[in-house]
Amino acid sequence: MSDKSESPLVEPLSERERAILRLLADGLTNREIADRLYLSHETVKWYNKQIYGKLGVGNRTQAASQARERGLLDGDGLTPAEATARPRHNLPAQVTTFIGREQQISEIAGLIRDKSVRLVTLSGPGGIGKTRLAMEVVTDLSSEFDDGIYLVNLAPIRQPERVADTIASTLGLDVPAQKSASEFLTTYLRERRMLLLVDNFEHVLEAAPLLVNLLSAAAELKFLATSREALGVYGETDYPVPPLSLPNLNQVEAASNSLEYESIALFSQRAGAAKPQFRISDQNLQPVSEICVRLDGLPLAIELAAARVKRLAPSDLLSQLNRSVAALKTGPRGVPDRQRTLQATITWSYDLLEDTEKELFGYLSVFHGGFTLGAAEQVSGGRVPVGIEEVLESLVNKNLLVQHGGSAEDYRFGMLETIHEYARERLAQGKEEEECRRRHTEYFTRLAERAEPNLRGPEQGYWFGRLEADYENIRSAMAWALGGGDRDLGLRLVAAMRDYWYYQGPSMDGLRWIELALENLEKASPVLRANVQMCAGHSLLHHGKSVRGGALLTESLAIYRDLGDQRNTAWALSLLSFSSVGQAERYEEALALCDEGLSLFKKLDDEAGLAQALTIKGELARGRGDLDLAEEAYKEALELSLETGDRRRQSIQYANLGMVEQSRGNFVEAEAYLQECLRLAWEIRFIHLVAFVLAALAGPFGKRGNPGKAATLLGASSALLDRSGTVTEAVDQPVIEHYTAVVKDLLGEESFESAYLEGRAMNVTDAVAYALEGSAK
Repeated sequence: MSDKSESPLVEPLSERERAILRLLADGLTNREIADRLYLSHETVKWYNKQIYGKLGVGNRTQAASQARERGLLDGDGLTPAEATARPRHNLPAQVTTFIGREQQISEIAGLIRDKSVRLVTLSGPGGIGKTRLAMEVVTDLSSEFDDGIYLVNLAPIRQPERVADTIASTLGLDVPAQKSASEFLTTYLRERRMLLLVDNFEHVLEAAPLLVNLLSAAAELKFLATSREALGVYGETDYPVPPLSLPNLNQVEAASNSLEYESIALFSQRAGAAKPQFRISDQNLQPVSEICVRLDGLPLAIELAAARVKRLAPSDLLSQLNRSVAALKTGPRGVPDRQRTLQATITWSYDLLEDTEKELFGYLSVFHGGFTLGAAEQVSGGRVPVGIEEVLESLVNKNLLVQHGGSAEDYRFGMLETIHEYARERLAQGKEEEECRRRHTEYFTRLAERAEPNLRGPEQGYWFGRLEADYENIRSAMAWALGGGDRDLGLRLVAAMRDYWYYQGPSMDGLRWIELALENLEKASPVLRANVQMCAGHSLLHHGKSVRGGALLTESLAIYRDLGDQRNTAWALSLLSFSSVGQAERYEEALALCDEGLSLFKKLDDEAGLAQALTIKGELARGRGDLDLAEEAYKEALELSLETGDRRRQSIQYANLGMVEQSRGNFVEAEAYLQECLRLAWEIRFIHLVAFVLAALAGPFGKRGNPGKAATLLGASSALLDRSGTVTEAVDQPVIEHYTAVVKDLLGEESFESAYLEGRAMNVTDAVAYALEGSAK
């Protein structure tokens, strides 16, 4: 028997590496792992190398064997889907060691634990380290909030009225059309024990009363905010963040003791990252100490300066700082000294850049939420004469950019908000801002258009992930284009986002952009008008607005016919027929439209379109009561979906077949189909289908002797549908209502209500696990 405690790993496996190792041990290919975890194929290969290195093996077979011997797959008994379940937080992993601040961490954590304190604001100038300190605090508190800790990044937004939407989006919620985001959050957060870290609040201070209103409605909710100034609202506890501890320049210190000062320890760490041979010594301690004092102990300023050690000795660095920052610090009156110090330090770093670096630095400020190498190349417009990778690397080395990601294909870059603000000001001072924003919008329009057909195929996991990663950039591009920058680009971008919003993205946010696009159709070309109308019609059907949706689809169909566009004619026919599902009087007309669409898809050999049209035909037939025709259509759609690798459409067919068996009274078969759907839908995060299936399982559970579980899942489904803003399809709603009544009769009103409310209080992870308990794997 092997001893699992001996021969420890060279380095512990990360949570992501353990998830990949489990999937690898289950026999999944790299491509399958990439699809399941929303990674690229190259990223999975990179992770595999990291895993092999830590395990001391050379291939996946040896890795799986070592993992079993070491017990790395033991104990938790997770299925692959469960292994990749989202944790109850969205806190990013930190890539550098946190320096000092033990007293502040303890004090702030104590305030948050204090029952009488509900809102704590970490205030201080940009670059003082508020965000990093807040992250360190909440990481230590992660086990103390049952419903999670979430980072709400307000840096990309400028309108106070968008704060509520941003919080909702961070929590994965879609706000129903009939409610405002603040009203919806008030209801959603009422029973939750949660900590929200709202970062960069200073530019949306008018939204501060929203936090007070939410705290008044939710007794177990707490906020930790970061802002350059206090929010100034009732109940706030303001915690000014101090600078890092500094040495006394009049007191001689030994190099061995100098790292006790937080500022010197940070300088040493960041200088060592820029130049691995760097060490604090008796020879360089004095200039390093003076640099830290010169920069007022501001972490960001120290990091910017330390990055220069790669090319300058500390004494030379100090000389430059004494010449440059002294002059630059004489900024506008009324600005805090430390803020002037930081601005001066950024300016000093900027002035030391080559002209090419300065130019690219300004261009990159158009991005929101980070960017890839390819996006940077597009925005630069070919104006970087040397390799752009070299310029980006130089900006990273100088701490003007941060870099995330594990492989060249998946590298993402970003800017700290203080630096981002500075870069935006620089771009605005030049003459290329509008052209830069145009190139930005062109890039993300092409990205969305390239992704659109791939959202229905084997690479859909990767492409959904790409759009999700760049959603803030896409929103920024739509805002510029539809706000007068380039209407046609904006219309193209909105139309290309149709399936993203339908299947995974924030559908209510999508509906708002669609409405803005509809307002811009007056002078649009026929093809753009039709594309936007089809996108709008599809989205409106998703939200239960079949009359308006059908009218827009009718208009788009007429345009496509006139244009002779057979593929889009087929899509418009199929979607238009879908608007009549559940309306018996329109069955014959709708079936004729659907069959015409099917014929066109067959002629075009469009398997994805065929699967969509067959699904709709099945819905029409089931609504009419023709279960045999419905089953035939669903099974053909399932076969096509398996062939094309469309896992979202696969999951839909399992749900549909489950509903057919339920209507036949075959509850064992219905439960098996529905649980198979739930496993797959949860794995790929098809959340509105998860919400539906939780309710659909009420029939099998209720009729097979477990009405309490059925009632609980009905409650969980109701809460999830409220959060997503979507509705149950017309053909399914009567079935759900029927079995809700059945379960209520079996339990009695009081017991049903108790179980139902228990379900509404469940988080989605627990609800899915509860629904799958005892299912056949």
